[in-house]
Amino acid sequence: MSPVRTLSALIQAFFQQYLIGERGLSRNTILSYRDAVRLLLVSVSSAARRSPDRIEVEDIDAQKVRDFLEWLEGEKDCSTSTRNQRFAAIKALFRYIASVAPEHLDRCRQIRAIANRRVEHRPPEYLESGDLQALLGAIDASTLRGARDRALLALMVNTGARVQEVVDLDLSYVILGSSPKVRLHGKGNKIRDCPLWDQTRALLEAWLRFRGNPPTPDSPLFPNARGRRLSRWGITYILQKWVEVSGITLPNARAKRISPHTIRHTTAMELLRAGVDITVISAWLGHADLSTTHTYVEIYLRMKQTAHEGTTANFLPSSIPTRYPKPSLISWLEWVGRAPNHVKSSEPGGRPSAPLSMRSARCAT
Repeated sequence: MSPVRTLSALIQAFFQQYLIGERGLSRNTILSYRDAVRLLLVSVSSAARRSPDRIEVEDIDAQKVRDFLEWLEGEKDCSTSTRNQRFAAIKALFRYIASVAPEHLDRCRQIRAIANRRVEHRPPEYLESGDLQALLGAIDASTLRGARDRALLALMVNTGARVQEVVDLDLSYVILGSSPKVRLHGKGNKIRDCPLWDQTRALLEAWLRFRGNPPTPDSPLFPNARGRRLSRWGITYILQKWVEVSGITLPNARAKRISPHTIRHTTAMELLRAGVDITVISAWLGHADLSTTHTYVEIYLRMKQTAHEGTTANFLPSSIPTRYPKPSLISWLEWVGRAPNHVKSSEPGGRPSAPLSMRSARCAT
């Protein structure tokens, strides 16, 4: 008979041994799971009026999880999609608990039997070619930041890369020779090479000349004002800034809804209009399932428009200017996902604990 394990020990094993050790999930996915588990502990401990460290598996049943999901949508104002995403992480936790602590098997089964909330699937928003030209044309590339921003957004349109994939780009990932390409690290740490159009290459070359010699090949391709790697939020901010300057909008939507993922959808539609085969588009965007790419085909057919004659130059302007965490479960969850030099700590009782190892993020939204 297996020894009884506390919820705290089970959660730590779930993250360290299962999610990181066995499944090798990306940092962003780990952080998403961490947030879901932390919110569940906050909800249950608030209802039980006990510290999260004193919550055990027996304190969480199917009804408690339903209350948690209602709390997410009510008090936390989460969307249905976010609610389902948080619940997926909770189900994964209790699936793991059932596998290593079979005394909780029935409890875990009841929790996992809770149904997801039905989500209304809206077609992805995308920009028209004229909007892309207006967006890039609004950027003054005669300045250091302007050259960076135009090259950044042009690369996003060219590749359809997820925002995290752009964040992770180093100088060494870009080849600007006779066959220019960029190496992207996608979900599941999958690597793909995406060809660069001539206009994109020219913009990248102009940006690199403007920038000057970087310290090392593993320097970020697109640094911020302090020379550090741009964050996901930073790229979103840059996009929003030029959206406002260009004045472009989405149909029946405010301009602030134009996100980096909108650019990804736009790339898919541009490729589809140009007659690119759907399997090529799927590989271009790094889709794990071809059915994801079929979404764009359905939109395209409903549009009843003819395909564009070309794909590489329609959107570009014709002229290119040259601490230490406290020993509690909630604090431990805060610890998850930090860089190794930030997670050296000691376990309760003063015993040193090994730093949490985690592979660097190679994935995005």
